[in-house]
Amino acid sequence: MKKGMIVFLVMLLVLLPCVYSSVVITSAFRSEYNIGDEITVEGYVLAEDDIDEEFSITLECNDNTDENSVQLMLEAGQKVTFTSLDLNYFVLDEEDNCKVVVKYGDSREVSSRFAVTDRLEALFNLNKQEFQLGDSFVLKGTVFRIDGSNVEGLAKVYLRSPEDSSLLLDDVDIFDGSFTLTKKLTELDGDRYYVEVVVEDDNGNSQEFERIETIDIYNQLELDVDSDKNEYDPEDLVTILGKVITETDGLDEATVTVLFDNDKYTTTLDNDLISYQFKIPEDLKSGEYGVFVSVTDPIGNYGYEDLIIYINQVANEVEGVLDAIEINPGETLSANVVIYDQAGDLMDGKVYVEIVDPDNELVYSGEITTKQEVEVDFSKYSQPGTYKFITSLNDIEDEASFIVKELESASFSYASEKVYIKNEGNVEYDRTVEIVLIDEGESESEDDDIQYIVKKEIVMQPDSVTEIDLTTEVPPGDYSIYLGDSSTEYITDSYPATGYVVSAGGEQPGVTYTDQFEDVNLESDNRPITKKVEQKMSDITGATTVDTSKTNKSPYILFALFILVVSGMLGLYVYDNREAIMEWWEDMNMPEDDKKRIFKDIKYKKPFQLAKKTGEAETINVDKLGLDKPKFNSSQIKKSESPSMPEANPVKNDKDDFMDFMSR
Repeated sequence: MKKGMIVFLVMLLVLLPCVYSSVVITSAFRSEYNIGDEITVEGYVLAEDDIDEEFSITLECNDNTDENSVQLMLEAGQKVTFTSLDLNYFVLDEEDNCKVVVKYGDSREVSSRFAVTDRLEALFNLNKQEFQLGDSFVLKGTVFRIDGSNVEGLAKVYLRSPEDSSLLLDDVDIFDGSFTLTKKLTELDGDRYYVEVVVEDDNGNSQEFERIETIDIYNQLELDVDSDKNEYDPEDLVTILGKVITETDGLDEATVTVLFDNDKYTTTLDNDLISYQFKIPEDLKSGEYGVFVSVTDPIGNYGYEDLIIYINQVANEVEGVLDAIEINPGETLSANVVIYDQAGDLMDGKVYVEIVDPDNELVYSGEITTKQEVEVDFSKYSQPGTYKFITSLNDIEDEASFIVKELESASFSYASEKVYIKNEGNVEYDRTVEIVLIDEGESESEDDDIQYIVKKEIVMQPDSVTEIDLTTEVPPGDYSIYLGDSSTEYITDSYPATGYVVSAGGEQPGVTYTDQFEDVNLESDNRPITKKVEQKMSDITGATTVDTSKTNKSPYILFALFILVVSGMLGLYVYDNREAIMEWWEDMNMPEDDKKRIFKDIKYKKPFQLAKKTGEAETINVDKLGLDKPKFNSSQIKKSESPSMPEANPVKNDKDDFMDFMSR
């Protein structure tokens, strides 16, 4: 203990001679300063004795030291302030923990510690908490240092989503400690966001203010749209009307899109109102369809709504379906009708049907359904030609055609010595009818049976009858009769021949005999005298085939020869007795003028003169004409269309040859 006291006393004795001045710091330091703040150390130095020592003021920080010093000489009792020495000014340029130390001679004074920080203070105000894209985001702020002084700098405003993604909304300069950020919200997802602000001043102080506000941003629009009606026909106009419900003052340049059946239509929004028309395609299938209406704008707002409309099934085409395009008269035509809608699909309904004949006359009209089959019966006398099958529904019409074929046909019957021919076809019957009558009376051989061929040109309208009186054609007798005409085309599957083809002597090529009547007795004889003479000559000549339609020239040739002979003999007589006749004439008691008047109008021609020979005449042998054949028929001789007169004909003077010729 004594030893410790001794050491203390020794040190005290050493120090006492060094305390000859005092240093006093009068500044009151805050506990915290901002970077860039300036501090001034206030205080004084008081000398008790004359002293000449170094005076220093030091800013001591953990990471840095800044010292201001000067050699200061003072007299005893002299007092000097730090300010007068101009050594008491410091700038705090970085974050740290500092103190001020003042020394002079054997005197030393230390201030309390203080912190240098970059922290700033701020106050904020936001215009609202709910925003629609397109709204203006307005944030006002006041920023100041720890000492309350305003700052100059920059404020950055961020939006942070709940998923902790941060988006810089914008930045704004801070003037005199305040700023205002006005920003139109665009292209943001609809969500809840936190507003964060980072403030930096010109001295390097900065402060992040987290979650100063919570806001909700909406990008979806509410639409209220509807169509003018629920059902439409093809090619109708659909009118879409509606409006957009939003918190904003109005959407700028918003686009309205209408989607319908893969077609896309666009228009613009007019003062938040929707109005658009589109046309239903003419070939759209019937049924329910959705109409999708959406509204979008360039800043990210969107909205949509669905509508349901119904497209009616409308008849677009009618068609008559026929089971044949050609029918025979007397057959039945089966037909039905179909209706196609706008998309070509079948639909049910009633169709008005008309059938018009080739003369454009209406032969049938009525209304039938698509599920109904119609059978139209045509009589065997139906007019041939092209018929129209016309179907119509409202203003839609279709025309099909079919043909009733021509049928030229006749039936034959016999009664009361007459043959009756009926036109069983549907066209005019214009044929040569041939009737073969075989007289089987007294001949001993079939080869000697006489065949009478009656040919008549018959022209009849359908369903009319023509009769042929056989008693005017052939002599009385017992006959087998065969009837037919000169065509076989009328014999069809639908109208088969009523008889069969006969094979009889004298049958003409190309004639089909469709009826026959056996053991027919003709008692009457109404033939004209000429036909009697002709047919009697056939009996004389022995002909077995007599064509009643051809004139037998033989009796007329004989009569002409008789007249020629008589005229020649009379001429010879007059010539031989010409003088006696002239005397008789002159002796007649008649005035001369009257005699002349008798011959006044008679014109005399030059006497006949024989033609001069120009060469040897061609001699035609008789056998070449077939005149020497038995049962010669003069009708078999073919005459040329333009016969020419030979230059000379040899005169046959042989009486025997002539008589032989006549007997044939």
